[in-house]
Amino acid sequence: RRFRKLPLGPLGQFIKVKSDQENQKHLLCIEECLGRFMDAYVCDNYHDSGILKGILKKFYSRFSPMIITQRERDQTYKVPANRERLPNIYSMLEFTNPWAHNVIVDQCKPERWYVSSSGNEGYDFVQRVRCNGAMAMEKDA
Repeated sequence: RRFRKLPLGPLGQFIKVKSDQENQKHLLCIEECLGRFMDAYVCDNYHDSGILKGILKKFYSRFSPMIITQRERDQTYKVPANRERLPNIYSMLEFTNPWAHNVIVDQCKPERWYVSSSGNEGYDFVQRVRCNGAMAMEKDA
């Protein structure tokens, strides 16, 4: 019972927040977007997923990390540049592995989540831009 292709994970080890002062303020928003995927593993095929599931079951009694099955690609997906006035989560991240990059883009869609300074600004933004949402840094009064 061997892996056909070694699993990758946890995915969080291949994701870094760009060391920009602005990005550091948005850590909670980044965590909200990527959250449970940070400790997930990815396997290239269902055979390997089954083997990894059996291994993780031995170490985790109740809640084991998520296992995602997705073919490995050597090239990262091309994600369009952010042309909006609000920063998106994707623009705050750096990836050190193309497979981890592609899984996060497919599963979390960080290029479609934006960060606003207030709830009102975020609400106005999502009304006119096609996106998954905007997370506010501060609550409106």
